[in-house]
Amino acid sequence: MEDRWWDFGVIDVGSSDGQTVVKNNQVAKDIQVAAGEITIRLKTLIQVLVLVPFPHIEQVAISSDAPKKMMGSACKGTRKAEKSVLYDHLPLPLNEDDYLRVCRIPKKKGANFRDLPGVVVGANNVARRDPKTEMELPSGKQMVPDYALNFSEGKSTKPFARLWWDETVPTVLTKPDPHCQAYLHPEQDRVLTVRESARLQGFPDYYKFCGQVKERYCQIGNAVAVPVARALGYAMGLAVQKLSRAEPLLTLPPKFSHSTTAQLLQASVSDA
Repeated sequence: MEDRWWDFGVIDVGSSDGQTVVKNNQVAKDIQVAAGEITIRLKTLIQVLVLVPFPHIEQVAISSDAPKKMMGSACKGTRKAEKSVLYDHLPLPLNEDDYLRVCRIPKKKGANFRDLPGVVVGANNVARRDPKTEMELPSGKQMVPDYALNFSEGKSTKPFARLWWDETVPTVLTKPDPHCQAYLHPEQDRVLTVRESARLQGFPDYYKFCGQVKERYCQIGNAVAVPVARALGYAMGLAVQKLSRAEPLLTLPPKFSHSTTAQLLQASVSDA
């Protein structure tokens, strides 16, 4: 069977601080170890997705009609009939002020609002505005917004933070808001697209979302990650068919994510 990026076990394995927690998740560990699979990093999921950099925010205005189609080499692995089309690969537009702020965030690992001009960080790790280098945007608002400085009493590094290629993503948001969570693309001045967010949740590229762009993000953020749902469904299927044993199911079959439902059922019947 052809290896596809969404087949590799639990896609979004992380915690609130962005650290991998597979060692504390027995099912996730079994998926990875027993099946010879790996934790998927951001680079594996989204770097192949081609999206032309946006010189200005107005160029990413989004209509509310049928799902957008974008062509590109990123479509490998989708269903044969649609392999030349990639759906939902578009970001929620930033407002003009936020776009100008994001453009000043360095494209490096760990970059966030603290890298904006006019921010100083004290010995207690509290960020504050430097009165000597205050900068205003064309709108008259501060380059460094108050909400970023006040978030978590000034100790947070999440506002306007860039994700990086070697990281897992701690959470998939229902709203791609860069004000309070790391959700900026590593190398482009935008938030992750609908499709990139869907990949983090394990949705295959042929899966289409509907509604306004904000609603599509919400559908993805509220969803159970596809690989997790499949594992839960497998366990429930065993119970319904009275194929489960008395003890809890703590391990999944080898090559679980590479097996079809029919193959898993046949193996379960044989083991019963």
